[in-house]
Amino acid sequence: SRNVAVVYGGADDTNGASNWLTQANHWDGTNWSAPPAENGSLGVGPGRRIQFPMLYDSQRQRVVMLYGTGGENGVACSLPGASCTDLWSLTSTGWTRISVVGTTRPNETLFSNSVVYDSKRDRYLLWRPASQSVIETWLFDPNSRTWAQLSGMQVSDNRQKAVLVYDPRRERTLLIGGPTFSESPRYLEVW
Repeated sequence: SRNVAVVYGGADDTNGASNWLTQANHWDGTNWSAPPAENGSLGVGPGRRIQFPMLYDSQRQRVVMLYGTGGENGVACSLPGASCTDLWSLTSTGWTRISVVGTTRPNETLFSNSVVYDSKRDRYLLWRPASQSVIETWLFDPNSRTWAQLSGMQVSDNRQKAVLVYDPRRERTLLIGGPTFSESPRYLEVW
C-alpha cells in the first residue's frame, strides 16, 4: 500500500474538443504525480477509455480496471464508443492484462456500474444496471480468473451510478445512493 489514490484516463473536453486520456496519475493528498509504471518502459496499458470502474486489490497490491467504453487507438476496444470487455491491473511494475477463463461473464454493455474488492472472500463484486428494469450482480474470482453471476441482491427500485463500499469490520458490502434512470430523484439510501 502506497497511500495514494489512482485515477486513469477519461476525456478532457477543454475548448469543446474531446481528448481521450491514457495516463494514470497518483494523488497523495497534496500532489499529483505519474506512477512508476507510466515511465514508458513498462508495457502497453488499457488504452483510451471512459466509464470504467476501478478497485484496489489489497491482497495483490494492485489497482484493477474493469471494462469501460473505448476511445481511439485503445488496445482492447479500438473504436470510439466501443465497449471494452477486458480487465487490467496496475502495480508498481506496470500494466498487465488479466485473462479471464471461461465464457461466463458480464456482457459488454456495462454502464453506470460499481465494483468493490471483498477482502474477506478475496473476490471482486460488480453491481450493474443492465437496463432500466434489470440489475445484475457478478463475482470475479482473481485466483481462478472466472466470473459467476449472483442473484438475490435487491434494492427498492432500479438505479444507476450507485457506489459500492466494502466494510471489513462487518464483512459486508454496502450499496449507497444512485439516481433512477431518469436522473431523479437522487437516493441517499444505504443497502
